[in-house]
Amino acid sequence: MQVEKNLYLGNKEKIIKSITSHSVIVDFFPKEMDIEITSYCNYRCTMCPHSLTGNHCANNMSFEQLKKLQDLFPYCKRVMIQGDGEPLVHPDFIEISNFISGFGCRLCTTTNLSLLSEETARVLAEQYELVTVSCDAGNKSLYETIRANGDFEKFSNNLRLLMSYADPNRVVVNAVIMRQNIDSLDELLHYLSNYGIKKVVFSNLLTTEHLKNVDDSISLLGEYAVDQLIKSEETARNLGIELIINWDYKSMVVVKDKSLEKVAVHREFSQSEITEFINEYKELRTIDKSQTIYSGKYHCQGICKNLYEKVYVDVNGNMTLCCYGKMRPIANIFEEDFESIWNGPIYQNCRKAFFSGNLPNFCIGCRYAMAANKYDMQAYTFKISDIDENFADDDVFWENRKSK
Repeated sequence: MQVEKNLYLGNKEKIIKSITSHSVIVDFFPKEMDIEITSYCNYRCTMCPHSLTGNHCANNMSFEQLKKLQDLFPYCKRVMIQGDGEPLVHPDFIEISNFISGFGCRLCTTTNLSLLSEETARVLAEQYELVTVSCDAGNKSLYETIRANGDFEKFSNNLRLLMSYADPNRVVVNAVIMRQNIDSLDELLHYLSNYGIKKVVFSNLLTTEHLKNVDDSISLLGEYAVDQLIKSEETARNLGIELIINWDYKSMVVVKDKSLEKVAVHREFSQSEITEFINEYKELRTIDKSQTIYSGKYHCQGICKNLYEKVYVDVNGNMTLCCYGKMRPIANIFEEDFESIWNGPIYQNCRKAFFSGNLPNFCIGCRYAMAANKYDMQAYTFKISDIDENFADDDVFWENRKSK
Protein backbone atom coordinates (compact mmCIF):
# COMPACT_ATOMS: atom_id res chain seq x y z
CA MET A 1 0.00 0.00 0.00
CA GLN A 2 1.49 3.31 -1.08
CA VAL A 3 0.85 6.26 1.21
CA GLU A 4 1.35 9.89 0.29
CA LYS A 5 4.13 11.10 2.63
CA ASN A 6 3.12 14.72 2.10
CA LEU A 7 -0.11 14.01 3.99
CA TYR A 8 1.82 13.44 7.22
CA LEU A 9 4.24 16.32 6.65
CA GLY A 10 1.49 18.77 5.76
CA ASN A 11 -0.51 17.63 8.76
CA LYS A 12 2.47 18.24 11.06
CA GLU A 13 2.84 21.78 9.76
CA LYS A 14 -0.83 22.46 10.47
CA ILE A 15 -0.42 21.21 14.06
CA ILE A 16 2.47 23.60 14.70
CA LYS A 17 0.59 26.51 13.12
CA SER A 18 -2.57 25.84 15.16
CA ILE A 19 -0.70 25.63 18.47
CA THR A 20 1.18 28.85 17.67
CA SER A 21 -2.05 30.67 16.84
CA HIS A 22 -3.94 29.16 19.82
CA SER A 23 -6.61 27.63 17.61
CA VAL A 24 -9.35 25.73 19.44
CA ILE A 25 -10.98 24.60 16.18
CA VAL A 26 -8.44 22.74 14.08
CA ASP A 27 -8.11 21.43 10.53
CA PHE A 28 -5.63 18.59 11.01
CA PHE A 29 -5.59 14.99 12.23
CA PRO A 30 -3.75 13.45 15.23
CA LYS A 31 -0.29 12.08 14.47
CA GLU A 32 -0.51 9.35 17.13
CA MET A 33 -3.22 6.88 18.15
CA ASP A 34 -3.70 4.45 21.03
CA ILE A 35 -6.02 1.64 19.96
CA GLU A 36 -7.34 -1.07 22.27
CA ILE A 37 -8.03 -3.98 19.92
CA THR A 38 -9.06 -6.32 22.74
CA SER A 39 -10.00 -6.22 26.41
CA TYR A 40 -9.58 -9.98 26.81
CA CYS A 41 -6.61 -11.29 28.78
CA ASN A 42 -5.44 -14.82 29.50
CA TYR A 43 -3.72 -13.78 32.75
CA ARG A 44 -5.16 -12.80 36.15
CA CYS A 45 -2.31 -10.65 37.46
CA THR A 46 -2.66 -9.55 41.07
CA MET A 47 -2.34 -5.84 40.20
CA CYS A 48 -4.91 -5.91 37.41
CA PRO A 49 -8.74 -5.69 37.48
CA HIS A 50 -8.79 -8.96 35.51
CA SER A 51 -7.91 -10.70 38.78
CA LEU A 52 -11.28 -9.53 40.06
CA THR A 53 -13.52 -9.70 37.00
CA GLY A 54 -11.86 -12.20 34.69
CA ASN A 55 -12.99 -11.43 31.15
CA HIS A 56 -16.44 -10.24 32.12
CA CYS A 57 -17.51 -7.46 29.70
CA ALA A 58 -14.42 -8.15 27.54
CA ASN A 59 -14.61 -7.71 23.79
CA ASN A 60 -12.55 -7.79 20.59
CA MET A 61 -12.51 -4.96 18.07
CA SER A 62 -13.32 -6.58 14.75
CA PHE A 63 -11.13 -6.04 11.73
CA GLU A 64 -14.06 -4.37 9.97
CA GLN A 65 -14.46 -1.96 12.89
CA LEU A 66 -10.76 -1.15 12.77
CA LYS A 67 -11.08 -0.26 9.10
CA LYS A 68 -13.41 2.58 10.11
CA LEU A 69 -10.29 4.31 11.45
CA GLN A 70 -8.33 3.98 8.22
CA ASP A 71 -8.86 7.59 7.13
CA LEU A 72 -6.73 8.66 10.11
CA PHE A 73 -3.79 6.28 9.55
CA PRO A 74 -2.16 8.18 6.64
CA TYR A 75 -1.64 11.13 8.99
CA CYS A 76 -0.29 8.99 11.85
CA LYS A 77 3.35 8.61 12.71
CA ARG A 78 2.76 6.09 15.50
CA VAL A 79 -0.03 3.69 16.48
CA MET A 80 0.05 1.95 19.86
CA ILE A 81 -1.80 -1.35 20.08
CA GLN A 82 -2.58 -1.70 23.77
CA GLY A 83 -5.26 -1.35 26.43
CA ASP A 84 -6.81 -3.38 29.22
CA GLY A 85 -6.33 -6.67 27.36
CA GLU A 86 -3.49 -8.78 25.96
CA PRO A 87 -3.08 -7.77 22.27
CA LEU A 88 -1.80 -11.17 21.15
CA VAL A 89 -5.08 -12.75 22.29
CA HIS A 90 -6.80 -11.08 19.34
CA PRO A 91 -7.28 -13.66 16.56
CA ASP A 92 -6.48 -11.05 13.88
CA PHE A 93 -3.41 -9.53 15.53
CA ILE A 94 -1.12 -10.25 12.58
CA GLU A 95 -3.67 -9.09 9.99
CA ILE A 96 -4.29 -5.88 11.97
CA SER A 97 -0.54 -5.25 12.27
CA ASN A 98 -0.04 -5.73 8.54
CA PHE A 99 -2.94 -3.44 7.73
CA ILE A 100 -1.89 -0.50 9.93
CA SER A 101 1.80 -0.74 9.09
CA GLY A 102 0.82 -0.59 5.41
CA PHE A 103 0.02 3.09 5.94
CA GLY A 104 3.60 3.74 7.01
CA CYS A 105 2.73 3.94 10.72
CA ARG A 106 5.23 2.94 13.36
CA LEU A 107 3.69 0.33 15.65
CA CYS A 108 4.10 -0.20 19.39
CA THR A 109 2.52 -2.71 21.75
CA THR A 110 2.62 -4.09 25.29
CA THR A 111 2.35 -7.85 25.82
CA ASN A 112 2.76 -10.53 28.46
CA LEU A 113 4.38 -12.60 25.67
CA SER A 114 2.45 -15.74 26.60
CA LEU A 115 1.04 -16.38 23.11
CA LEU A 116 4.00 -16.05 20.77
CA SER A 117 4.38 -18.02 17.56
CA GLU A 118 7.35 -17.78 15.24
CA GLU A 119 5.23 -15.82 12.75
CA THR A 120 4.11 -13.37 15.45
CA ALA A 121 7.72 -12.95 16.62
CA ARG A 122 8.72 -11.99 13.07
CA VAL A 123 5.85 -9.50 12.81
CA LEU A 124 6.81 -7.89 16.12
CA ALA A 125 10.46 -7.72 15.10
CA GLU A 126 9.84 -6.35 11.59
CA GLN A 127 6.85 -4.05 12.02
CA TYR A 128 6.98 -2.81 15.61
CA GLU A 129 9.09 0.17 16.62
CA LEU A 130 8.71 -0.81 20.29
CA VAL A 131 7.60 -3.98 22.05
CA THR A 132 7.08 -3.63 25.80
CA VAL A 133 7.16 -6.98 27.58
CA SER A 134 5.60 -7.34 31.02
CA CYS A 135 7.65 -9.33 33.53
CA ASP A 136 7.91 -8.81 37.28
CA ALA A 137 10.10 -11.69 38.47
CA GLY A 138 13.10 -13.72 37.42
CA ASN A 139 12.05 -17.04 38.92
CA LYS A 140 9.16 -19.43 38.35
CA SER A 141 7.55 -19.31 41.78
CA LEU A 142 7.33 -15.53 42.09
CA TYR A 143 6.46 -14.94 38.43
CA GLU A 144 3.53 -17.37 38.53
CA THR A 145 2.39 -16.00 41.89
CA ILE A 146 2.16 -12.43 40.64
CA ARG A 147 0.97 -13.34 37.13
CA ALA A 148 -1.69 -15.96 37.79
CA ASN A 149 -2.28 -18.32 34.83
CA GLY A 150 1.27 -17.54 33.72
CA ASP A 151 3.85 -20.16 32.76
CA PHE A 152 7.40 -19.06 33.49
CA GLU A 153 9.03 -21.67 31.25
CA LYS A 154 6.81 -20.69 28.34
CA PHE A 155 7.51 -17.01 28.97
CA SER A 156 11.27 -17.67 29.01
CA ASN A 157 11.09 -19.63 25.75
CA ASN A 158 9.00 -16.92 24.11
CA LEU A 159 11.35 -14.18 25.28
CA ARG A 160 14.25 -16.11 23.76
CA LEU A 161 12.26 -16.52 20.52
CA LEU A 162 11.41 -12.81 20.32
CA MET A 163 14.99 -11.75 20.98
CA SER A 164 16.24 -14.10 18.26
CA TYR A 165 14.38 -11.92 15.74
CA ALA A 166 14.11 -8.48 17.32
CA ASP A 167 16.54 -5.62 17.58
CA PRO A 168 17.25 -5.48 21.35
CA ASN A 169 16.95 -1.71 21.21
CA ARG A 170 13.28 -2.12 20.29
CA VAL A 171 12.36 -4.38 23.21
CA VAL A 172 11.69 -2.97 26.68
CA VAL A 173 10.69 -4.92 29.78
CA ASN A 174 8.26 -3.34 32.23
CA ALA A 175 8.14 -4.62 35.81
CA VAL A 176 5.55 -3.56 38.38
CA ILE A 177 7.28 -3.10 41.72
CA MET A 178 5.46 -4.26 44.85
CA ARG A 179 6.08 -5.76 48.26
CA GLN A 180 6.23 -9.25 46.75
CA ASN A 181 9.21 -8.56 44.45
CA ILE A 182 11.06 -5.65 46.09
CA ASP A 183 13.76 -7.98 47.44
CA SER A 184 14.13 -9.86 44.11
CA LEU A 185 14.98 -7.02 41.73
CA ASP A 186 18.63 -7.99 41.28
CA GLU A 187 17.57 -11.51 40.32
CA LEU A 188 15.12 -10.09 37.78
CA LEU A 189 17.76 -7.85 36.19
CA HIS A 190 20.27 -10.70 35.90
CA TYR A 191 17.58 -12.94 34.40
CA LEU A 192 16.65 -10.34 31.77
CA SER A 193 20.29 -9.61 30.99
CA ASN A 194 20.77 -13.27 30.07
CA TYR A 195 18.20 -12.79 27.29
CA GLY A 196 19.85 -9.69 25.88
CA ILE A 197 17.43 -7.12 27.34
CA LYS A 198 18.99 -3.65 27.27
CA LYS A 199 16.24 -1.50 28.77
CA VAL A 200 13.99 -2.07 31.79
CA VAL A 201 11.28 0.14 33.28
CA PHE A 202 10.21 -0.18 36.91
CA SER A 203 6.63 1.00 37.42
CA ASN A 204 5.16 1.80 40.80
CA LEU A 205 2.21 -0.36 41.81
CA LEU A 206 -1.14 1.40 41.51
CA THR A 207 -3.19 0.36 44.51
CA THR A 208 -6.94 0.30 44.88
CA GLU A 209 -9.35 -0.81 47.57
CA HIS A 210 -11.25 -2.77 44.92
CA LEU A 211 -8.26 -5.10 44.38
CA LYS A 212 -7.39 -5.19 48.09
CA ASN A 213 -3.74 -4.57 47.26
CA VAL A 214 -3.07 -1.44 49.30
CA ASP A 215 -0.73 -3.39 51.59
CA ASP A 216 1.39 -4.33 48.56
CA SER A 217 2.62 -0.76 48.10
CA ILE A 218 6.36 -0.43 48.69
CA SER A 219 5.77 3.05 50.11
CA LEU A 220 4.90 1.19 53.30
CA LEU A 221 8.44 -0.20 53.39
CA GLY A 222 10.05 3.22 53.42
CA GLU A 223 13.84 3.26 53.54
CA TYR A 224 14.11 -0.47 52.86
CA ALA A 225 12.40 -0.05 49.49
CA VAL A 226 14.57 2.97 48.67
CA ASP A 227 17.72 0.97 49.46
CA GLN A 228 16.58 -1.91 47.23
CA LEU A 229 15.87 0.39 44.30
CA ILE A 230 19.21 2.16 44.68
CA LYS A 231 20.89 -1.24 44.67
CA SER A 232 18.98 -2.23 41.52
CA GLU A 233 20.21 0.90 39.73
CA GLU A 234 23.80 -0.10 40.48
CA THR A 235 23.15 -3.67 39.32
CA ALA A 236 21.63 -2.40 36.08
CA ARG A 237 24.66 -0.21 35.40
CA ASN A 238 26.99 -3.17 35.94
CA LEU A 239 24.93 -5.29 33.55
CA GLY A 240 24.77 -2.60 30.87
CA ILE A 241 21.00 -2.21 31.27
CA GLU A 242 19.29 1.15 31.02
CA LEU A 243 16.98 1.20 34.04
CA ILE A 244 14.15 3.73 34.23
CA ILE A 245 12.29 4.07 37.53
CA ASN A 246 9.27 6.10 36.57
CA TRP A 247 8.48 7.76 39.89
CA ASP A 248 10.41 9.69 42.50
CA TYR A 249 11.02 6.73 44.79
CA LYS A 250 13.61 8.56 46.92
CA SER A 251 10.88 10.82 48.27
CA MET A 252 9.03 7.91 49.90
CA VAL A 253 8.71 8.94 53.52
CA VAL A 254 5.60 7.07 54.62
CA VAL A 255 6.78 4.22 56.83
CA LYS A 256 4.07 2.16 58.47
CA ASP A 257 5.41 -1.35 58.18
CA LYS A 258 9.14 -2.00 57.79
CA SER A 259 8.55 -5.73 57.81
CA LEU A 260 8.98 -7.73 54.62
CA GLU A 261 6.45 -10.25 55.85
CA LYS A 262 4.65 -11.50 52.80
CA VAL A 263 0.98 -10.73 52.44
CA ALA A 264 -1.42 -12.85 50.44
CA VAL A 265 -1.19 -12.07 46.73
CA HIS A 266 -4.44 -13.51 45.51
CA ARG A 267 -7.46 -12.39 47.46
CA GLU A 268 -10.94 -13.74 47.67
CA PHE A 269 -13.71 -11.52 46.30
CA SER A 270 -17.37 -11.91 47.16
CA GLN A 271 -19.95 -11.87 44.40
CA SER A 272 -21.23 -8.53 45.66
CA GLU A 273 -17.72 -7.03 45.44
CA ILE A 274 -17.31 -8.32 41.90
CA THR A 275 -20.75 -7.04 40.87
CA GLU A 276 -20.08 -3.62 42.40
CA PHE A 277 -16.78 -3.28 40.55
CA ILE A 278 -18.24 -4.43 37.21
CA ASN A 279 -21.15 -1.98 37.49
CA GLU A 280 -18.76 0.87 38.31
CA TYR A 281 -16.51 -0.15 35.41
CA LYS A 282 -19.46 -0.12 33.01
CA GLU A 283 -20.59 3.28 34.24
CA LEU A 284 -17.12 4.81 33.87
CA ARG A 285 -16.86 3.50 30.31
CA THR A 286 -20.23 4.95 29.34
CA ILE A 287 -20.13 8.01 27.09
CA ASP A 288 -21.14 11.21 28.85
CA LYS A 289 -21.42 14.13 26.44
CA SER A 290 -22.73 16.37 29.20
CA GLN A 291 -19.50 16.38 31.20
CA THR A 292 -18.27 19.91 31.77
CA ILE A 293 -14.68 20.91 31.13
CA TYR A 294 -13.77 24.15 32.84
CA SER A 295 -10.63 25.90 34.07
CA GLY A 296 -9.31 24.48 37.32
CA LYS A 297 -7.47 26.30 40.08
CA TYR A 298 -3.95 25.61 38.75
CA HIS A 299 -2.16 27.82 36.22
CA CYS A 300 -0.14 26.45 33.34
CA GLN A 301 2.01 27.33 30.37
CA GLY A 302 1.75 25.47 27.08
CA ILE A 303 -0.78 22.80 26.19
CA CYS A 304 -0.98 19.03 26.60
CA LYS A 305 -0.14 17.33 23.32
CA ASN A 306 -3.08 14.94 23.73
CA LEU A 307 -5.40 17.76 22.66
CA TYR A 308 -3.58 18.15 19.34
CA GLU A 309 -1.45 15.15 18.54
CA LYS A 310 -3.01 11.99 19.94
CA VAL A 311 -6.32 10.15 20.35
CA TYR A 312 -7.34 7.13 22.39
CA VAL A 313 -9.89 4.61 21.12
CA ASP A 314 -11.08 1.69 23.25
CA VAL A 315 -12.23 -1.72 22.09
CA ASN A 316 -15.82 -0.52 21.62
CA GLY A 317 -14.84 2.58 19.65
CA ASN A 318 -15.21 4.98 22.56
CA MET A 319 -12.86 7.93 22.22
CA THR A 320 -11.24 9.64 25.21
CA LEU A 321 -9.08 12.72 25.63
CA CYS A 322 -6.09 10.77 26.96
CA CYS A 323 -4.99 7.56 28.65
CA TYR A 324 -5.53 9.16 32.06
CA GLY A 325 -9.14 9.89 31.18
CA LYS A 326 -9.86 6.58 29.47
CA MET A 327 -12.69 5.92 31.90
CA ARG A 328 -14.49 9.07 30.75
CA PRO A 329 -15.28 8.56 27.03
CA ILE A 330 -16.63 11.57 25.16
CA ALA A 331 -17.95 9.99 21.94
CA ASN A 332 -17.92 6.86 19.80
CA ILE A 333 -15.75 7.03 16.71
CA PHE A 334 -17.54 4.07 15.09
CA GLU A 335 -20.84 5.92 15.24
CA GLU A 336 -19.88 9.58 14.79
CA ASP A 337 -17.80 11.60 12.39
CA PHE A 338 -14.26 12.03 13.73
CA GLU A 339 -14.00 15.72 12.88
CA SER A 340 -17.19 16.53 14.79
CA ILE A 341 -15.66 14.89 17.88
CA TRP A 342 -12.19 16.40 17.37
CA ASN A 343 -13.67 19.89 17.19
CA GLY A 344 -16.55 19.26 19.57
CA PRO A 345 -17.25 21.30 22.73
CA ILE A 346 -15.21 19.11 25.08
CA TYR A 347 -12.03 19.37 23.01
CA GLN A 348 -12.64 23.08 22.43
CA ASN A 349 -13.13 23.80 26.13
CA CYS A 350 -9.98 21.88 27.08
CA ARG A 351 -7.93 23.76 24.49
CA LYS A 352 -9.39 27.10 25.62
CA ALA A 353 -8.47 26.38 29.25
CA PHE A 354 -4.84 25.62 28.41
CA PHE A 355 -4.49 28.62 26.12
CA SER A 356 -5.94 30.89 28.81
CA GLY A 357 -3.22 29.67 31.17
CA ASN A 358 -5.45 27.52 33.36
CA LEU A 359 -5.20 23.76 33.74
CA PRO A 360 -8.57 22.14 32.91
CA ASN A 361 -10.30 20.53 35.89
CA PHE A 362 -10.27 17.29 33.87
CA CYS A 363 -6.46 17.13 34.22
CA ILE A 364 -6.18 17.67 37.99
CA GLY A 365 -4.58 14.61 39.58
CA CYS A 366 -3.00 13.31 36.35
CA ARG A 367 0.38 11.76 37.13
CA TYR A 368 1.69 12.89 33.75
CA ALA A 369 0.73 16.45 34.63
CA MET A 370 2.71 16.04 37.85
CA ALA A 371 5.66 14.71 35.86
CA ALA A 372 5.34 17.57 33.41
CA ASN A 373 5.75 19.98 36.28
CA LYS A 374 8.75 18.17 37.74
CA TYR A 375 10.87 17.06 34.82
CA ASP A 376 12.27 19.22 32.04
CA MET A 377 11.69 16.72 29.25
CA GLN A 378 10.72 17.31 25.65
CA ALA A 379 7.87 14.82 25.97
CA TYR A 380 6.00 17.21 28.25
CA THR A 381 4.62 20.17 26.34
CA PHE A 382 3.25 22.16 29.28
CA LYS A 383 4.17 23.19 32.83
CA ILE A 384 2.04 23.88 35.91
CA SER A 385 3.20 27.00 37.72
CA ASP A 386 1.51 26.57 41.10
CA ILE A 387 1.15 22.82 41.65
CA ASP A 388 0.98 21.83 45.33
CA GLU A 389 1.33 18.65 47.34
CA ASN A 390 -2.44 18.05 47.23
CA PHE A 391 -2.59 18.08 43.43
CA ALA A 392 -3.10 14.32 43.10
CA ASP A 393 -5.96 14.30 45.64
CA ASP A 394 -7.58 17.60 44.77
CA ASP A 395 -11.14 17.60 46.09
CA VAL A 396 -12.54 19.36 43.03
CA PHE A 397 -11.13 16.68 40.74
CA TRP A 398 -12.34 13.72 42.77
CA GLU A 399 -15.77 15.19 43.45
CA ASN A 400 -16.12 15.77 39.71
CA ARG A 401 -15.16 12.14 39.06
CA LYS A 402 -17.66 10.86 41.62
CA SER A 403 -20.46 12.86 40.04
CA LYS A 404 -19.97 11.27 36.64
